[in-house]
Amino acid sequence: MSDEIPPGTRDGATLMTFDGVRCVEELGQAIGRRREDLGWSRSKLAEESGMTEMSIARLEEGQAAFTFPLVGRIAAVLGLDLQVALVPRTGASTSGSKS
Repeated sequence: MSDEIPPGTRDGATLMTFDGVRCVEELGQAIGRRREDLGWSRSKLAEESGMTEMSIARLEEGQAAFTFPLVGRIAAVLGLDLQVALVPRTGASTSGSKS
């Protein structure tokens, strides 16, 4: 993988691999399922979380990048805890050095 920041990103902040894109989609789906389980509309979640309904829709549909503080705020409103784990990749080098 190159250290070069691809076009369309901002200082690498929105750089995502395929797995990152899948993560955004799965997170959005999980938020949508929880919202529906609570019987809430997107409008209700938007109001409770201080967001716009359009932003909630884009997040649930996997079309919007997110920050951990944002997802943490939505999770709290939905009565959920946000947990993030970093785990070693299978076969990944642990030397920490760059070549």
